[in-house]
Amino acid sequence: MVEKNTKLIYFFCSHTLYFVINNYLHHLMKMNLANWDRVVRLNVALVLICLFHSSSIDHHLDFSLLFFALYYLVTSYLSYSPVYSLLGFSTRKQSVNE
Repeated sequence: MVEKNTKLIYFFCSHTLYFVINNYLHHLMKMNLANWDRVVRLNVALVLICLFHSSSIDHHLDFSLLFFALYYLVTSYLSYSPVYSLLGFSTRKQSVNE
């Protein structure tokens, strides 16, 4: 009985925390990438991953390529660029509702 209650409390707390964090991030990270920008970033990430696998680049440069590829993949997926946010820049058109 105690184990069942503990699991229930854990489930409730973890889901509550998930919704609080998700809501906070939604307000913190407003989308600032247009669809064309997302496509360009995705293509750049794919090219960088191909260069990483081709091994035609210096070994020290390999992991920096992988880092930038991961950065472009994540920002493309989230439609949010922290660099654009810091610079106050956006390629996304603002809708009337925002």
